[in-house]
Amino acid sequence: MSSNTSEVLIDVWGSGPSDIFAVGGGGTIIHFDGVSWERMPTDTDVQFQAVSGTGPDDVWAVGPYGEIHHYDGIEWTKVESGSETTLFGVHATAPNEVFAVGEQATILRYDGDTWEPMKTPTFGRLRNVWGVANGNVYAVGQAGVILELER
Repeated sequence: MSSNTSEVLIDVWGSGPSDIFAVGGGGTIIHFDGVSWERMPTDTDVQFQAVSGTGPDDVWAVGPYGEIHHYDGIEWTKVESGSETTLFGVHATAPNEVFAVGEQATILRYDGDTWEPMKTPTFGRLRNVWGVANGNVYAVGQAGVILELER
């Protein structure tokens, strides 16, 4: 299966077998429609670190310098995160509840309108985040850190 890109790919997420997104270097976001992979236009050349969503018209990608991009089913747009740190993980539990984590124990939460920083009891790098709608959300990182995020 050809990805139709020579860029490094770092993360993958999908809502089903004909709706898969992969992200990576050079602002690369590619989409699989069940038949082939196609590159999607973005207005950046950052190396995306993670991708997550709730469906084909609600997808998030994160990367360095606090870059967050959102796909609404039509186009990718940059969203203001309020952070300058590299983000390594993103997880959407609902369209109005998305978490991003990264350097310097950064935890950001999206409420459907804005991204806001969350307090964290640790320092260092957080690498990934995962949770369930109306349930627990966890972040993991450097030195064996596991955090249950307050909601």
